[in-house]
Amino acid sequence: MLSRRRFLVASTAMLAMPTAVHAEVRLPARNAVRALAGLPGIDGPALAEADIEDRPVLVTFWASWCPPCRNEFAHFNRIHDLYAGKGLLVVGVNVHEDFGGRSSPEQRARFIEQTAPRFRLVEGDGETLSTFGDVRGVPAVFLFDRNGEVTYLFVAEDGPSQTHVTYGDLRPALERLF
Repeated sequence: MLSRRRFLVASTAMLAMPTAVHAEVRLPARNAVRALAGLPGIDGPALAEADIEDRPVLVTFWASWCPPCRNEFAHFNRIHDLYAGKGLLVVGVNVHEDFGGRSSPEQRARFIEQTAPRFRLVEGDGETLSTFGDVRGVPAVFLFDRNGEVTYLFVAEDGPSQTHVTYGDLRPALERLF
């Protein structure tokens, strides 16, 4: 479900909240990113814990029916191209695929073909959503530093606002990591 923007930016030392955030937004626990290990790969093998350990990880939760997710994938391809060589792992977690009965394997395959992600894709589940702070909307974006701390968070919510994250939004947080 697409929703009004909830947006947090964090430095590695302290979380700063530039806009109002409703109390029901929960930050993921430290090292929540480890919950990605073992999730089934969509475009290859499952992620191993060794793929995630001791490196910055950018995670986006997406669904094939989500227009902002389509826009966001172009930005994540660029981020992957610019930062993978520095150690950043970019992971797209497919969730809420059957929201409103809109999903089909063909639709997801078309989305992937059209967006041509150059980063890893995995299949999420309810436990994954809960681990990441009860993600209820897509897209939702989390940037973790090498220590598993959240340094950037974007969670969509109902209403008119920013619908997805861009490279420009993430660049300051990425630059602090490298």
